[in-house]
Amino acid sequence: MTQGIKELAIEFIGRGEIKGFHFRQLLRGQKMFLYEVNFDGLTHYEVFEMRVCITPKTKEPYVGYPKANSFGVWAWTYRDYEKAIEKYNENEKYGI
Repeated sequence: MTQGIKELAIEFIGRGEIKGFHFRQLLRGQKMFLYEVNFDGLTHYEVFEMRVCITPKTKEPYVGYPKANSFGVWAWTYRDYEKAIEKYNENEKYGI
């Protein structure tokens, strides 16, 4: 946990373009996250780098969840859990 920075929720339901998606954190390392995502009976996994953002109004730091345009850059989606774990471990150890 990073002091003074609002952390991502362990579980949450998406809003907006991801409305109804259920997100559950499986792993949180020093550099990376792994979330399981369920929607309409289907499951996939999202692996992404920890990025700290700043709220424009309050200037408070928080850990941001990647937006759609982040995938393929600093976030990745996998249908296969083993491939997601492989990417998580690789980036947690060596970085992106």
